[in-house]
Amino acid sequence: MNLHTFTKSLHHQYPGLIFATSGDELRSTRSALRPLLLALRDRYNFTIVDLVVTDRLRAVGRFALYYVLVSHTYNARIVVTICGSETIATPSVKSIFPAAG
Repeated sequence: MNLHTFTKSLHHQYPGLIFATSGDELRSTRSALRPLLLALRDRYNFTIVDLVVTDRLRAVGRFALYYVLVSHTYNARIVVTICGSETIATPSVKSIFPAAG
């Protein structure tokens, strides 16, 4: 299964957690982040390899958070992306991936 097919498959399996896919990217929301990462960790053995935050200098959706995950079991690397703001806290994922702390 190629990566595009894999991410589309994830989108169909978790429609309430993933609202869009593009190549290796899964777009989600703050409220769906923890359940999605738990599912990816528990079902597909994904682990976090990087966490990147960018400031897009916009009033709405100012920050983009990129959770870079890899699964050696499925030979796949994906990026889970959410938008953040300076006034609403993004949930910590340290309890899911201790390396994120």
